[in-house]
Amino acid sequence: MPTAYASRDDAGAAAHIEEVLGSAPARPYVGIVLYRGAHRVGSVIINGWGHGNCFFTAVVTGPLSIAQTRYVFRYCFETLDCHRITATTLVTNGLAIHTMRRLGFKYEGILKGYYSGKDAAMYRLLRSEQKIVRL
Repeated sequence: MPTAYASRDDAGAAAHIEEVLGSAPARPYVGIVLYRGAHRVGSVIINGWGHGNCFFTAVVTGPLSIAQTRYVFRYCFETLDCHRITATTLVTNGLAIHTMRRLGFKYEGILKGYYSGKDAAMYRLLRSEQKIVRL
């Protein structure tokens, strides 16, 4: 089985997000690229953090490991000291939506035309509700 890992890569994550969503992320941001072996299976752009909230955009194109999700969550909850993660993805990105639901994210609504005219699904996860990272 190929090794799954996550890597801080601002430019790589931004390029992947823009390629899939057709919209460049707003600056400033932190980019994390998720790999399985040599293949990119997802990217996360974290921006808009502050006041206990962390906003991220996720693209998932392959299976993720628990270690990869822990890396992203730990970065948000510990490094950025967030109490809430707000996540968006294309409403058609079923793999990302399935992954967020499986991780405990709660659906909050649709953002019409959010990604260059394409609709986004919005989810949230509170620090007190998550069960992925021991804090």
